[in-house]
Amino acid sequence: MSRAFKEGAVTEARKPPSLSEFLDQFEAMLGEKHELTVRLTKALVEIKELTGLYHDTRKAFESLNSENAELRAKLQDSPLRLEKDSGNEPRANAIAAARERLMRDEFERKFQDLTLEVKKMRNKYEQQVHDLKTQLSNCICKASVRR
Repeated sequence: MSRAFKEGAVTEARKPPSLSEFLDQFEAMLGEKHELTVRLTKALVEIKELTGLYHDTRKAFESLNSENAELRAKLQDSPLRLEKDSGNEPRANAIAAARERLMRDEFERKFQDLTLEVKKMRNKYEQQVHDLKTQLSNCICKASVRR
């Protein structure tokens, strides 16, 4: 008997929302879904831009590597001229090697910094996209919003 009383109290306490309350809630959910869709679209665009930035940086790095190889070839020819001119080949080779090492280290550091930045941003935006997709999948309104 007490159970029936409790069930009756629960049903009395839970009144279904009125039609206007339901409509307000539904409109709020549609607006929320639209906002999430807009944020998801923006995040996807930013991810594409970051991917493009990464590829551009990668191409620039490869270009610098090929330029470095060309300079190295010129430097290898240069000691022969220096040897004929001054007879000081070891010093010229050491200077050339030091310059090459400094340039290579600087380019590698810049490339690693850019790569790290792109990876961090990509991870951040991928997480945001995942969160937005989760929020959209949990949205009670599955109807598409067209404005």
